[in-house]
Amino acid sequence: MTASVDELISSFKKEEDCLKKAKYLSILHRDHQLTLRGIAKKIGFDQSYVSHYLRILKLPNLVIDGYYAKNISCAHLMILSRLDNEKDIIDSYRLILEKSLSTTQTETIIRNKKYHVSTSETRLDPDRIRQMKKKFEQNYPDTKIEILQSRIRGKVTIEIKADTKISSKQIERVFNKLIREDQGETGHESLIELD
Repeated sequence: MTASVDELISSFKKEEDCLKKAKYLSILHRDHQLTLRGIAKKIGFDQSYVSHYLRILKLPNLVIDGYYAKNISCAHLMILSRLDNEKDIIDSYRLILEKSLSTTQTETIIRNKKYHVSTSETRLDPDRIRQMKKKFEQNYPDTKIEILQSRIRGKVTIEIKADTKISSKQIERVFNKLIREDQGETGHESLIELD
């Protein structure tokens, strides 16, 4: 006999073992056919929280055994579960044990494996970004620029407030300056030379 939705939610909230918590959520999803959003609403958490829990059920037994042996935490499990390849999961798990990695260090390792990028804490300073935006918008008064930077990517969005005749010229102007600067040509003002 399957437990009711209310019984499962109550058990989930009382449970300390994160794998058992994940199993309760899985039963709600599979047997009671609740959507992840529906489950999240019932337990009072985000949908991503539910997804994180459900992913840990797919981890290899070796990693699960490590959790029960108290070699790694629930947070480690959730981070490891982001990987799709079992070999990568096991290799990362062994690295966690060998180097006694914290969850923050584990996140860096997993991010590097998953996205094939090396991350560091050398992001642009927010003041530097503000200066860059200000300088750009002074050079291009009919534009708005957004600069976003995460640990795995950087993004620059330029919005030109003009009709296509003017915006086409502005786009080409910006593009040509970027290309000239990339090719090392001189004789033009650098967009990143700030006051």
